[in-house]
Amino acid sequence: MFILAVGVHLHYKSFVRTKKIRGLKRRQKNIDSWFEANKHINLKLLEESGYYYCKSKVDPWSNLYFDAFYPSDYRKQLFSRLMDIYDNWKSELEAGFQDYYLAIWVFDKRFIESQVVAGIGERISYYENMWKGHETNVPFPKKLFNNEQDRIKLFSWVSADDMDFVYERDYVDTSIEDYYSPKDYYEDQRYYRKLIESNAPFRLIGDKGEGEKVFTLKRGNVWIGKNNDTPTRCII
Repeated sequence: MFILAVGVHLHYKSFVRTKKIRGLKRRQKNIDSWFEANKHINLKLLEESGYYYCKSKVDPWSNLYFDAFYPSDYRKQLFSRLMDIYDNWKSELEAGFQDYYLAIWVFDKRFIESQVVAGIGERISYYENMWKGHETNVPFPKKLFNNEQDRIKLFSWVSADDMDFVYERDYVDTSIEDYYSPKDYYEDQRYYRKLIESNAPFRLIGDKGEGEKVFTLKRGNVWIGKNNDTPTRCII
């Protein structure tokens, strides 16, 4: 089960087109710049909002939505950098907070959504209850990140469903006048009909199951990773 998550898209359409990325060697600078911009946690924003996160979104892939797949070498680099960011943030959080939440969320099908997430105050319990782990834990895909075998072993990885929630009201309570163009309206209506015709799974959210209809679409798996070496005084 997936509960509303900070930094995670909840609405997805499968017909988004892909785009070929050229000049991969030149993109290395983008990865380096992304890391430099995120290697330290912004403590001011953390204290103001109660949470802070860093996604593995790097241009130009970040402009292509979910159909953007990093080449394997770049995915490995980004995973390593996420672990570096986790280590840096952990040291900075320990220096300023007694209790905090800190984890790496690694998505398999949508790796571009992978992120390091930190929380304090009420956000600690919020994030701790966000994911419902699988009854039988799915092993972390270590082969995808064989450059980090040693560090992967230092983490506990809990698997859960990576899901999108699509609210029926967004399609039945709208009219063509609500859209910038008729094309967008008819595109959404075709998508809604596809959900109905395919008998997409759904749940009713509300009292006694009589609430609004929400389609639940599984996109893959996500692993929530926490360092085993974290002091017991810290909640992660």
